[in-house]
Amino acid sequence: MCSSSARALGAVVLALAALAGPVSGVTFAKATPPPSRALCADRVTVRDAPYGYAIGYLYRPERLSVYGRPIDRWVLVRAHDGLMGWIPNGALCPAAARKR
Repeated sequence: MCSSSARALGAVVLALAALAGPVSGVTFAKATPPPSRALCADRVTVRDAPYGYAIGYLYRPERLSVYGRPIDRWVLVRAHDGLMGWIPNGALCPAAARKR
């Protein structure tokens, strides 16, 4: 298939998908935001992977969005400024501790 016909087919598929959503009664649930946890460590190094390269630092009292469950004592987080990476799970405050 040549690139122009592939693009035309892609445009047709997108147009049909746009039309089918509301007509067929398909609704999409809003994504629930990830849980938020406080950083208890004074400073923590954010890494690109568990035991990986340092890509930044976070400082207490940062609130972080936590994605998934800890893997080998590491947890994937996103800071309010968009920095996303892995930190040791022990750097987070216990889940029961809430910011007041």
